[in-house]
Amino acid sequence: MGEDILRETIRQSAPKTRPEYQKNTLNGAVDASAETKPPVKQSREEMLSELFIALMLKFPSLAEYAINHIQPDQVAGLPNQSLYRNIIIYYNNLIDIWTQEGGQAEPPQVSYGGFKIWLENSEVQENKDGQLILLDKLALLGDKDFFDFEIEQAKNEIIKIAVILKKHYLLDRRKEINKLIAQAEEEGNEEYIKSLMEEFKQLTDEIGEVGN
Repeated sequence: MGEDILRETIRQSAPKTRPEYQKNTLNGAVDASAETKPPVKQSREEMLSELFIALMLKFPSLAEYAINHIQPDQVAGLPNQSLYRNIIIYYNNLIDIWTQEGGQAEPPQVSYGGFKIWLENSEVQENKDGQLILLDKLALLGDKDFFDFEIEQAKNEIIKIAVILKKHYLLDRRKEINKLIAQAEEEGNEEYIKSLMEEFKQLTDEIGEVGN
């Protein structure tokens, strides 16, 4: 990815107005998909993950908080994880360019338009078309669900969602470790058991800290 596109997206992040969404493309893709595949029921965590990303797109100043508190693996749903991972890469690239230029201006933000340009021109191989469709969907979701939110309301909402997503991930991981401990005990693998028990304790401590 060339720096020219990144520099352009930094400029794109400055305006307060958002570019027109490609609604026809999005609607066409959804309609075509609906004709061939039955709707898949989403989990609560997948829906919350969509809202989490939608809030970032609607309120770009929240991206730094979101990225510092939620890792891609803690986002539910593979499509959401892929998109969120690329948002993090894009954001880090913007910060690198901003730092190289002296960091005198306001820090760059993850705007819908700037990120879409970057993604379209990136070398992403993992279902780029699907990610672009999801990006449009979540940008529209943010406008629909949070159109009357002030920044403080949005921040409170993203904090609440982050706590739920992180706790769900940690609880799932602890269950997985518990199963691995039982398996290791059957096999008599003492070293592995010790390692797993340490991770189990660490996860338990983190679960207790989430939201505090």
